[in-house]
Parts: sequence; C-alpha cells; structure tokens
Amino acid sequence: AEITDHTLDVVRKTYLCLLKHLLVTRQDMDKQNLVVDTDPGLDDALALSYLWQNHDIDLITTVAGNASLKDVTDNATALRDEHDSTTPIRKGASAPIEAKQVIGDFHGQNGLGSINTSPTTVNDFHTDQLPDNPIFLAIGPLTNIADMVSAVPQGTRCFILGGTLAEGTIHGEEFNLYADPHAATRVLQSHLDITLLPIDTASPHGIPVNDADTYHTGQTMMQRVWDEHRRASQRVQASHVTPYDLILAHLVFNRDQYKTTPYDVTVHTGRQRRGHLETHDGQSVDIITDLQDGVTEQALSKTL
Repeated sequence: AEITDHTLDVVRKTYLCLLKHLLVTRQDMDKQNLVVDTDPGLDDALALSYLWQNHDIDLITTVAGNASLKDVTDNATALRDEHDSTTPIRKGASAPIEAKQVIGDFHGQNGLGSINTSPTTVNDFHTDQLPDNPIFLAIGPLTNIADMVSAVPQGTRCFILGGTLAEGTIHGEEFNLYADPHAATRVLQSHLDITLLPIDTASPHGIPVNDADTYHTGQTMMQRVWDEHRRASQRVQASHVTPYDLILAHLVFNRDQYKTTPYDVTVHTGRQRRGHLETHDGQSVDIITDLQDGVTEQALSKTL
C-alpha cells in the first residue's frame, strides 16, 4: 500500500508538472514574435491570410521555391497589401546552398496561378533583423532558416512543413526538402526545437476536389487563390485539395489538434535519394503523426 501511495503521488506530481508546462508554453507562445519563412505559393498565400486575420506576423522572409525569389517576394507584398498589413518583408535566398536549383511548377509560373502581382522593391534579409524571442514557421525550402540557426538561442521553436514518412520519397512527392537538402540537414540537426509536419500526415485531411467549390463564394483575392489551388489540384489529378501550409499555420496555435512522435532524422543530399527524409530512434525532432479530424475545415473557415 505504501508503494502504491507513493506511485500515485509521483503520477499526480508528474501530471501537474506537465500541465504547468503546457500552460506556460501557451503563454510563452503568445509573447513570441512570429517569423514566417515562405515562398508564396498558393497554400503559402492561404497560410499568410489565415495568420493576418487571426494572429500577428512580426516578419516575413521570402525564399525561392514555388517560383523565383522575385516572383514570390512580389506575391508576398501583394498579399500584405491585400490584408492592409504593415508586416516587414525581407527577401532571402535566391538559390539553395549547394544543390542544383529546382523551381516548382504546381503553383504556376509566378506562384499564384493566373493571378498576377506587381513588381516591388524589397530589402535583403540579414539575421540582425530577427525580432527578439522568435518562433519560426517555415513553409518553403529551408535555405533562410539554415542561415538563421546561428543567430537564435537553443530551444527556439520552429514549425516546418516538409518530407514524408512514406518509403521512396522523390521530388514529385515533397518539394521543400528536395529543393535544398543541405539546408534541411543543417536545420533538422540544429539546436532548434522543431515540430515537423510531413505531407502524408496532412494529405488525408484535404478537401475533396468535388467539394472545394463550397469555399469559393466570391472574387476576393483569397477566394481566387483557393480556386487556383483547386484547379492546380485537378491538373495533377489529385482527389483532394490539401493546403499544407495553411494547416501547419493553424497547428502552430492549436497544440491540442495534433500528436507527435520524436525521432532523429536524416535528409539525403545525394542525387539518387535527394530530399528523402529518413527517421531513426531518437528525440531531436517532433514529427506530427496524427491530426484531429476537421482541422482543414477549421483553418479555411478562418481564412476565406
């Protein structure tokens, strides 16, 4: 009986400690300054819109990926203007650290399908422009984040969209890690406190293509972005429209809507398996392995 009482007391104290940690984490997140590293991009655009409508963005850094650096920076600026925001935008890397550059084509030539944006002038990013106590949302290739790692303290939170847990990952299955595998290696093996959303965790939570028109009820810029996303999904014969970046932006502020499993990870940089994410027993990265049903619908309802 004495051992049982002691065990129950330990369990109770552990539970209270974990509860306190969760509460403190939520409070700290509210004080943190959100830095979004992005390559807009249709689902990037939806993620930015969601954040501007529901939270604060303290800095946006752009990186070449879904389109050229010039195009994605122009897109980010147009989206900021659409939302009457004053978020500073800085342009980052125009090419990967070492690998041969690949520009995505799913999102159209300029990144936003048939939506054209005007040329802009944006200053270059330097790490001394980072706000105090940052929290990163990385929804493009990780070239900029790799540059930021040395400028932030150990344990800085970083949410990343990238990779897949499926066997045989190739370029067509996941773009962000493939685009700059050397940067991905540097980031995923760094001192950041990383939560990673693989695309195959999010894919089952997409909106069926036949139901996507439900969210297209007008001609605002964001409703046009959603319609372009639907059209792009149809072009590649996808059964669902899955706004991966939007889902992750929503999860940053809704910890109760996902579950994680800790792993050590390796990102392959060679030609044969470039960008392939490999997991090992360990604790370095929290990989999201399960999402609450309805998460995409919730995010879209706060965006469109």
